[in-house]
Amino acid sequence: MQVTGKLQIFFVVEPGPLEVQAHLLVASLRENCRDDFDLKAFCRAERLSGLNAETIGFLQESGVDLQPITNDFHDGYPAGNKLIAAATVSGADWYLFLDTDMVMMRPASILAEAEAGQVALCLDTINGWSQDPAQWQRLFAAVGKSVPQEVVHYPHGNTGPPLFNAGLVLFPDAGPDGRHFGQHWLATARTLEDLPDLASKRPWLDTIALLAALARFPDFGPTRLSRTWNNTTSMATEDAVILHYHGLRQIKMYGWLDRVDAVLAASPSPYSNVWDLAFHYKRTLGVEGDVFRRAMRHGLMTLPPAAQS
Repeated sequence: MQVTGKLQIFFVVEPGPLEVQAHLLVASLRENCRDDFDLKAFCRAERLSGLNAETIGFLQESGVDLQPITNDFHDGYPAGNKLIAAATVSGADWYLFLDTDMVMMRPASILAEAEAGQVALCLDTINGWSQDPAQWQRLFAAVGKSVPQEVVHYPHGNTGPPLFNAGLVLFPDAGPDGRHFGQHWLATARTLEDLPDLASKRPWLDTIALLAALARFPDFGPTRLSRTWNNTTSMATEDAVILHYHGLRQIKMYGWLDRVDAVLAASPSPYSNVWDLAFHYKRTLGVEGDVFRRAMRHGLMTLPPAAQS
């Protein structure tokens, strides 16, 4: 049975390349998302003042509620922003986290794919976390569970237990205990963060915490979405709903530029193509960083001096 209700879509924005990505994401959602939805953006409180006035203006014009958050992970772990944001959201029937480096390519409703009470997401394209069975046992033991028997053959060629991409996570407002999945996701991440012998928590903590939280709370499912909802530029096909492009260069490299330009031109954005948008931010507004590459390389960004000491 198709679920209904108000959807809150949330994402992270910070000064720099993420401003360009946020513009593209918001414009594409306003053009193509067919759900009844609101938009919310989260920015670390200490970086909020660094956002360009144009970014803030476009977010406001697009109906995006911009909120500060405090990332208390000891190293400023960038994906910690999504975990904290996911635990913070409230006021809707459903919540959809999207990585900022995404663009909605065609009209669609994600709630049409959802099942009542269940998290919905996509299998990853690679087991990038660990090929060590002992690490998988350690991960699931941390939440009192056994490693799933299912073995996934990932498109990039390796295998492993089912690992879900943390770039798109849909979850309902409240579970059986009255807390929504976003709160359990963060709590599980903190449990894993404290395990000294768990490998590759950077950059993979958000991803492995997602899997562990689903094991810990099996009532949340999950519902496995088609890869059309979250796929990379190198693997996506013509029926892609959401393109997870990682860096603007990949949009051009894998032949998606004309189609993404068409989405942007049809949207409420004042820009008719991605390159005009990117060059404006780089050359006119002077944003720091390479606006064409992955904004959070391997999940880590340059930390402010206070976090490096």
